[in-house]
Amino acid sequence: MIRITTVEYCRFSIKGRLRLLDLFGEIVFEKVTKTEEVIVFKLFDFYVAVTKDLGINAVVEADPLSSDEVFQFIFLSENK
Repeated sequence: MIRITTVEYCRFSIKGRLRLLDLFGEIVFEKVTKTEEVIVFKLFDFYVAVTKDLGINAVVEADPLSSDEVFQFIFLSENK
């Protein structure tokens, strides 16, 4: 199976990044607010946050996360 690093992932366009997530990613967290939707995926050995702006109905980011950012998204959001 194909395996890529965060550096290689960042070289793809946003469309390519989303395709990789569709093929190989696993959703670990979702949060929807009035203005945006954030989905955290596990992709190989790193995590990626996809942010969709609901006002324009388009994905605006699909970037890797650090371990601290993953903790903040998943654990702190669930405790609110």
